[in-house]
Amino acid sequence: PGHARQRCENVFDDTVGKPFVHVDHISITNNIVRAANDVGINLYNDGSQPVSDFNAITCNAFRDFNGLNTLSPGGPYSRIVVLLYNDTYANVDDNSFLNFRIGVQTGNNYRPNAGPGASISNNDLTTFDSVGLWHNLHYAGASNWAINSNTVAASTSSVVPNAYGIFISSIFGGVTASATNSQVFNCGTGIGIWNVPATTPVQINGGSLAGNTVGVDFYNNDADFGDGESGSVFLFGMTLNGNGTGVRLLDTPGDDLLSATVRGTLRIDASNMTVVGHTTGFSVQGARSSLNLLNSASVLGNTLGVDVDTGKARIESTAITGSSLAGIRSSNGAIVDAGQCSGSGTDVTGLGISSGGNTLTGYIFDGVAPFAIVNQNA
Repeated sequence: PGHARQRCENVFDDTVGKPFVHVDHISITNNIVRAANDVGINLYNDGSQPVSDFNAITCNAFRDFNGLNTLSPGGPYSRIVVLLYNDTYANVDDNSFLNFRIGVQTGNNYRPNAGPGASISNNDLTTFDSVGLWHNLHYAGASNWAINSNTVAASTSSVVPNAYGIFISSIFGGVTASATNSQVFNCGTGIGIWNVPATTPVQINGGSLAGNTVGVDFYNNDADFGDGESGSVFLFGMTLNGNGTGVRLLDTPGDDLLSATVRGTLRIDASNMTVVGHTTGFSVQGARSSLNLLNSASVLGNTLGVDVDTGKARIESTAITGSSLAGIRSSNGAIVDAGQCSGSGTDVTGLGISSGGNTLTGYIFDGVAPFAIVNQNA
């Protein structure tokens, strides 16, 4: 195991003649790790070996992993601070990350963890241009991770357009992915979600997202990885303030016959949300996108509260007030159910029948914006 107060700086170790081997019970604590060419801490298990578990990476300071590794064969590669791959589990907690390209990346876990519950929690990740925390490729018998109370800011002053604060991708089968009480600021995408056909929806609970171009972005076509399968996401108790768009479901249009796989359907169930001060609070784009918005206390002071373009939305017991253009807008054949008569109705969205109970107050019926509801389907 590692010991306290070690210092590693300007490390270069990419020797392809040294294969990865199985390790476990590794503890790396109270160190300064700085400026490696490729990966700062690389627990890259040999897939033919047992699961790597009982690992801990805690209370370290990581600095200056920005840029690309252009020297290794097959590159360039993004520099990564902590990489945990091939059935590797660890507690990555209470660390500080500053100036990097990718902060923490997990991947290719399919066998269960026999050690303490894996976690990525209470980390501070600041100043980066790619991904703060990337939770990727968990399937079959993989154990779940606790991703809790991380503070992620691509910049301290302005939006970094291509940065993802948290990226959750390729979650399959009975594996559950969740992030709780995340604080994400100044990213192009605060929390990005792609290709999550797991039995249990991805769950994002609590936390605050501000100053991002898009707060939560759930989409089915990725520029680098292509089409994703159908999936669902639960959002609960989040506060989104001053992002460009608060929550977006994006079904990319196009010809499925040109793709190896058909782009999947997207569904978000959101409740107890506070969404304030956006150009668009909730954006539902594309025929495969569906939003189920329930019991949200405040969709307040946005240009558009809920904008549904071609997709579907059910809205119930939600306050949508103070919009400068419209509380709810539907266009291009969108189907929106914001309330039907008690004791009757039809499930027109496939999300259930809305009982209404929405608050759309402060809109004056004088023929000019703002409007409570705008129907542009006609």
